[in-house]
Amino acid sequence: MLRPDGMQREGAALVLSNARTGREQWHRAMPNTFAGAVMFSPDGRTLVSVGAEVRAHDVATGRERWSSGGPSSLAVAFSRDGQRVYLSSPGGTLRLLDARTGKVVWGEPDRVNPGSAEYYRSGAFYNRPQALAVHPAGTLVVSGSFGGGIVLWDALTGKRTGALTDRPSSRRATQAALAGKTAHGGRVTALTFALDGTLISGANDGTVKRWNVETGQKLAEAPLPEGVQGSALLPSGRGVLVTSGRTVVQLSLPDLRRERVLVGHAEKVWSLGLSGTALWTSSADGTAKRWNLKSGLDEATHGTVKTAAVSPDGQTFALNLGDTTVRLTDARGHTLRILRGFLPPRTRFDSIGSRSLAFSPGGQTLTGGITTMFHMTMERYPAGSTVYLWDVLGERGARTLSGMPGDALTFSPNGQQLLGVNLRQGQVPAYGVRRVADGGVVAAPCQPYRPDGQPTGAKCPPEEVRGVSWVGNRAYKLSLEQDGGQRPAALVRDLVTGGVRVALGKVWNNGPAMGLSPDGERVVSLAGNGLQVWDGRTGRSLRVWPEFVNPAPSRGGPILFSPDGTTFTFPGPDLRLHDTATGRLLGEQKGAGEALGFIQGGQSLVTLNERGVQVWRIRQGN
Repeated sequence: MLRPDGMQREGAALVLSNARTGREQWHRAMPNTFAGAVMFSPDGRTLVSVGAEVRAHDVATGRERWSSGGPSSLAVAFSRDGQRVYLSSPGGTLRLLDARTGKVVWGEPDRVNPGSAEYYRSGAFYNRPQALAVHPAGTLVVSGSFGGGIVLWDALTGKRTGALTDRPSSRRATQAALAGKTAHGGRVTALTFALDGTLISGANDGTVKRWNVETGQKLAEAPLPEGVQGSALLPSGRGVLVTSGRTVVQLSLPDLRRERVLVGHAEKVWSLGLSGTALWTSSADGTAKRWNLKSGLDEATHGTVKTAAVSPDGQTFALNLGDTTVRLTDARGHTLRILRGFLPPRTRFDSIGSRSLAFSPGGQTLTGGITTMFHMTMERYPAGSTVYLWDVLGERGARTLSGMPGDALTFSPNGQQLLGVNLRQGQVPAYGVRRVADGGVVAAPCQPYRPDGQPTGAKCPPEEVRGVSWVGNRAYKLSLEQDGGQRPAALVRDLVTGGVRVALGKVWNNGPAMGLSPDGERVVSLAGNGLQVWDGRTGRSLRVWPEFVNPAPSRGGPILFSPDGTTFTFPGPDLRLHDTATGRLLGEQKGAGEALGFIQGGQSLVTLNERGVQVWRIRQGN
């Protein structure tokens, strides 16, 4: 399993992992340049990556066998015998390299410098090949271009022999497509030959087409409105798999009839590959999945844990890697159940909050929340939300609570109510309390917008919810409310009645995270001016610790209290435990990561970092 990694500090990287276990086998830093494509040789022993340079690696060791400079490349394809490598360049030309040495067999550099004014005036920008495929007979190479064209090349000489054209069926077609000069109305992203020599092409214009490359005739067409990112022929040769948006669609041959859709990724599926009866996919959600082609289910998911929760007894872990599933495991990492249907595919963006998973006090129910984001030019705003409730033992199906905020979720101590918070400004309510039994609304804020974005006409007072807490089975919000002063006033309000429990007066408004202890005796705030402890009944400031500041001021909270309320912690790169009565630091663990909460009656703390979920034992007497 190959994972291109562009998030490394040293630049892009190639990471090769074991396909069965997901364990990393080797990691090679690459120049910090655009990586156009990667491909394995037919015998699986060589890996070629293309970009500003072409590099060949030994698959077993990761050792570089050769590199080739010259014009940057956008696509790569091996000859059927694996002895040659075809490369496309931005200027619309092809090169042929010896796969063993990297020496050029034929091909000329681009006549026009990519990026120059002449490059764009000449139209070469729209002709740059984005995909390559080699005919089963090995005599023909096909390239698909940025502008929608499909060009035929002689595989032995590199000479252009023809092109495929068709009138577009998409409203997003380019001028060249409307004039009937291209095969597709948008960028060609996928090319695959069927066993009978016909060509299957896919593009971002939302169509898949099948062609007779000898006559140029279009034989079939299928609509895929979300566009196409990649394709692969099924081992039987009777169908083709196409990645479209967040899904993989199986189309039959020869008619391109839709047979089934594989759902499991939360973001676009960028690539796919077949190994026997297993399908591998990689996605922008940061995961790679292995699918069983017989059942159509994803059997394994590899990636980094994005959201997690641990049952109160510390024996069951709920993990989400950014995809549409939640995996329940035991303390040793053995999978107990896979909860599917989380984050169903939508036309808009979905987001999982860092604290979107939570177990009920008895550990029998798991909840998870998603937020549908409205994407503007440079920003995203919450436009809708849904909360799921699962029976951990699997005796009942999932229930959904539509409109319930889900960035952070907590159960009441008796497990009968669920409190959800939205940590980002938008059309989603800032908070909500529902009954677990029937989903009935217990508390909800003033809502100036409906889920469709239209105003309700309600006049809502401006406030920022900086934390929510349970005192017994009563929920409270800690918010900053504007009263015309230079700094907002901090109030602790009952979520059901709206009554003020305690007023703290003016506070530092640079991202304070706030929390109310389980017994209601202390309020804790963490802002740019330090950690502050307040009397929960009078609102009097008791102690300020300026050396502790909010590590994530843009997110607000939360402050996390132990079940008995004697200690608290807060999210940040370092795990710190404080005394609730005074704010005194009791202990810390550098680099522990994001604090998720207390378990085992407050004897342990759970954190999440790049290494995964970790459980820390709290030593008494510190």
